[in-house]
Amino acid sequence: GDGHYRTSTLGKALHDALTELNDQGRLQRGVEEMVWQQFDRATSQAMAGDGALGPDQGHNESLSKWYSNTKMTVKGHLHMFRGVDNKWTLCLTDANVKVESGSSSESVDVESLRIDAAPPLSNTA
Repeated sequence: GDGHYRTSTLGKALHDALTELNDQGRLQRGVEEMVWQQFDRATSQAMAGDGALGPDQGHNESLSKWYSNTKMTVKGHLHMFRGVDNKWTLCLTDANVKVESGSSSESVDVESLRIDAAPPLSNTA
């Protein structure tokens, strides 16, 4: 992967966790880079095309059902947005992210949220 998602909230959390483990001497040589390579590959695949439900991911009935029955709502104050070459960046403050699936619902409030969005890559050559 190209490391593009390392600056996402998830990437920053992984960085903090790896730094803490490294500072404690609990990571063997080379493990951190292997973790980053896997993170880059997994996030790039998940964000491209059909993501985790793509044909190369194998068929997962429960994941397909969850994906098709899940709604995510993001609310917040739009602090900044930018669109360049059909790639969009939105920065929200005092945001709430709510995920509803069937009868269950989870919600989290965050001080700031950055959303990077782009159309799926074309599978045609």
